[in-house]
Amino acid sequence: MSHDVSANDVKAGLMIRKSLDKDSPFVFASISKEKEFCFDVREVQGQIVNTISKLKIEAPYWLRFEKRENKITCYISSSNRLNWIKIGETELDLAEEFYIGMAATSVSNKNVSLARFKDVDLHTW
Repeated sequence: MSHDVSANDVKAGLMIRKSLDKDSPFVFASISKEKEFCFDVREVQGQIVNTISKLKIEAPYWLRFEKRENKITCYISSSNRLNWIKIGETELDLAEEFYIGMAATSVSNKNVSLARFKDVDLHTW
């Protein structure tokens, strides 16, 4: 993940959502242009978002989620998908079908930002 194409601050990374509703439960692992990694969760529909883990790192980094039943674990790697470091984990009650994908958001409601994703891999075990 890289932030070199946007003049404004942007958070970009991986997200798992229970639904596409605006205030759906989710987990979001993101890296901001301001060199901050966050692992955030909204456990209940409409509830506030809580930060599970926060680090000072600069993109590019590899991000990975591992989902086993209701436990979601987040990992990062700076070395091209090797040497994964566990950042945090949470329990999230998802439905049989849920959504997972790349996500980006402007940190400010007043600015439009752009994120670029590169070398994306999706694996299931």
